[in-house]
Amino acid sequence: MILQIKNKILSILLVMLIIFGILFLNNTLTIGGVPSSIIFKFLSNSEAVAVFFSHDKQRLHDQLQKIGIEEDIKDYYRVEIVDEIELDRYIHQLFYNLTGYIGFNYDLDSQKKLVLKASGEQRLQDEIKNRFSNEQDFPT
Repeated sequence: MILQIKNKILSILLVMLIIFGILFLNNTLTIGGVPSSIIFKFLSNSEAVAVFFSHDKQRLHDQLQKIGIEEDIKDYYRVEIVDEIELDRYIHQLFYNLTGYIGFNYDLDSQKKLVLKASGEQRLQDEIKNRFSNEQDFPT
């Protein structure tokens, strides 16, 4: 009887693990808000992983930008968050939650939520304008 219960529990756990694996590999699940495809991209970049463990927040942010992870996460969430400034804040909140990095455009409030600085808003609007301008110049 106890052996049957153990086998059923193991079977249920195995099925749950398989379902989780399928959802994770299909980019349906996220860990800390980061989609699995981006986690794999990060893990495949040895320099990014090394910088992560060095606890150098600025260098990690720079490396993640260098390999395109920030834009990849934005692309993933862009269908849900259409406002580009809110999208940027959301992505930087994810970065802060995972790494403790606070971008130049943000301050941290008492609830550990990122708040856009006035100067940051202007920089983001300029960045967004330039990006859309470049997309119109070079349509995909």
